[in-house]
Amino acid sequence: MRTFKMMKTARGLRMALAACAMMGLVQAGAWGAATITTVGAGTGYDDTTPAYLSTNVAKPLDIDGDNVYGTSGLLMFGLNGGTDVSGQPFSAHIAQLPTWVTASAGADFNNVAYGFSNYTAIDQPEQTPGPDVVNWGSRSGIATATSGGAADAWRSIVDFTVDAGAPSQFRLGVMAGNEGNFDGRWDPTGIQVVGPDASIATVTGLANVDPGLGWVFFDIDTGGATGTFTIQEAQRNAAQGGSIAGFTFDAPVQLTGDQIVNFDFGAGLNGGVIQHPTYSSVDADANAAPDTWNNLGNVPGLLAGGTVGNDINSAGYIQDINGNQTDYTLSFSGILGQDTNNANLVSASEWDETVLDVPDEAVDGHYFGEVLTFTLDGLDPLSSGHSIEIFDVFDAAADTEFTVNGDGPVSHDRQAFFTGGNDELLARIVFTDITADALGRIVIVADRVGTGNAAVQAIRFTRGTASAIVPTPAALPAGLVMLGALVMRRRK
Repeated sequence: MRTFKMMKTARGLRMALAACAMMGLVQAGAWGAATITTVGAGTGYDDTTPAYLSTNVAKPLDIDGDNVYGTSGLLMFGLNGGTDVSGQPFSAHIAQLPTWVTASAGADFNNVAYGFSNYTAIDQPEQTPGPDVVNWGSRSGIATATSGGAADAWRSIVDFTVDAGAPSQFRLGVMAGNEGNFDGRWDPTGIQVVGPDASIATVTGLANVDPGLGWVFFDIDTGGATGTFTIQEAQRNAAQGGSIAGFTFDAPVQLTGDQIVNFDFGAGLNGGVIQHPTYSSVDADANAAPDTWNNLGNVPGLLAGGTVGNDINSAGYIQDINGNQTDYTLSFSGILGQDTNNANLVSASEWDETVLDVPDEAVDGHYFGEVLTFTLDGLDPLSSGHSIEIFDVFDAAADTEFTVNGDGPVSHDRQAFFTGGNDELLARIVFTDITADALGRIVIVADRVGTGNAAVQAIRFTRGTASAIVPTPAALPAGLVMLGALVMRRRK
């Protein structure tokens, strides 16, 4: 598994997310039967970026929120060094596959070619994801299928087998169309995935993208099954096999920690102080109790820059997900305004709040500005393992770049929710394995890309288990203070 600071998939299990994260993405497979669905429209390429590991390029169909295709693993055909290399075996690839995947040549595999000057340059597959990953010296490669049959005939080019360690749901990305001949003779017209129980999903209508490349994505619900999946391509020309460049794996991120704090920036309801509504429709810590959110949209003074929490001003205390008062403060700068129920914001009918355990009320308003800075204070100095989820969804052009304690930037397309079929996972940016600074702070910066304003609807903080701050005694009856210090609610 690929692991890297800020963007690695956290260990542990959020029960609600694991159960609901793929709602709207895949159909529920019967136990022991896999279900495969296309992510996009089922025709044409879903994305065209060669910068699949570079976080400064938006990835509208990234499922885990880190702005990378291939966080869980990848395989790209070709090797380092050499030019105009062809006729190579299946082993001529660079792979960093998940521990639960093995890959092998499909029934119609022919050979691997790489290093040709007309092949599209892509990010180097061994590199750690980051803001701008270097291009591969070999540019890219292709795995070709044997020729045979008419145009658009399906050819099995790669098999991959998943074992019992696989997550219940994951997203497969297939890169193709990179070989660069003007007639696209090696580029497929379609890609499909066939499951171990003959389940199948198909994307057709793939254009010749010379110069360039394309991606198609499939959501796979294993249904508890293990076995072999086959990637097939439809050849463009009669009697000549097509090709793919490689494939990637991503899975919904699962966060773990011992305290959660929710913030949203919609309009407040009561005179501009922090509101603490609870929502029984969401349960991010899976404790069968309503979740508390800190609503800050109408707190006085924040548009000029201010601080809330710990009774520093009349706005009052910040509460955790279970309604306990905390010692955290949240400071703001760069806010130009607050907007609620804007026509470009997501509506209650569009937003499935069970997917990410975020109520629709938390995304119906936002703070905006050219550069927004949020500073969460009150953590143990240099404590680690924290996570930040940022929710950014707005149906108007203007990408945003996010950094957290200097990690990033991660570029986010805030329209991806709408263009991706109302997929809640595409409205979230995730930073994991965060270390607080020497003063016990986490600094979140949202910077606009180009014109327009950056916007943030909500933020969720999950404290790492390495840190332990007991809720302030003011929140607890005197007889429960000692018990609260000893028995903290833990996330499931």
